[in-house]
Amino acid sequence: IENRDGSTIRREDLEGQLLQELNEQLFSVGELNQGSLLERYQQKIAYIRAVISEVLQVLHEHRNLCEDFISFKSMKVEEVAFCLDLEVASDANASDIQAQVYYLIDQLLSPAIPRYGLDELLVKGMRPEDIFDGPPLQNGFILTEDIQNSRQTRVVHGSDVINLIMDIEGVVAVRNVKMANFTPNTDGSYSMGNEAEWCLHLTTSTNNVPRLSIDRTRIVFYKEGIPQVVNPEVAEQTFRVLKATQNNVRKGPLKLDI
Repeated sequence: IENRDGSTIRREDLEGQLLQELNEQLFSVGELNQGSLLERYQQKIAYIRAVISEVLQVLHEHRNLCEDFISFKSMKVEEVAFCLDLEVASDANASDIQAQVYYLIDQLLSPAIPRYGLDELLVKGMRPEDIFDGPPLQNGFILTEDIQNSRQTRVVHGSDVINLIMDIEGVVAVRNVKMANFTPNTDGSYSMGNEAEWCLHLTTSTNNVPRLSIDRTRIVFYKEGIPQVVNPEVAEQTFRVLKATQNNVRKGPLKLDI
């Protein structure tokens, strides 16, 4: 982009300057109305900055000798939406089923790295010095091979989605499956990418991570052919509980010799 004085500036640099100036203006505002949109935005930015600061601190505390971190880049979320028609049993709880559908598809798009308890790793035959090698975690232990074997999802198959849903208790049949991905733009908006029924190809960018878009997903339940109304807020709340408990380490009886 050419300036008035004849000099040029890259579009990315200009956007970065504008965003920085916008943030400075937003955070220079005086007293705000409680619960206002601007206040919520400031709280969100403050939370993000606190998380980044904590990440930097942890990295520098456990970096190798003569090693330093120069720059950091945030990942962009690629939203994936689904349209599903499900036949469920007459006595099934549709809200619970919807929450389980959210959870299973979320794990399909972005599988969580498993965490283990001390007893589980000892049963696997690992030595204590190997288990405790590395920075301490707040919750359990993570194996290096699980991190190395983790892969980003690039293709979503409709057959995989159907198989996951059919394993849910109370689901009788999956009538219809449609999928679509939405890629992020530089201005924060999203553009629709591909749409498919059986094989959805996501973007190949390594800077994008796929995530289930609950707001864009639509699930219609049928009981004996009659459409059912489901409260999406209840289903989403149950999904959040399921997702929060996935990182809890299973604790079993641990007997160690003194």
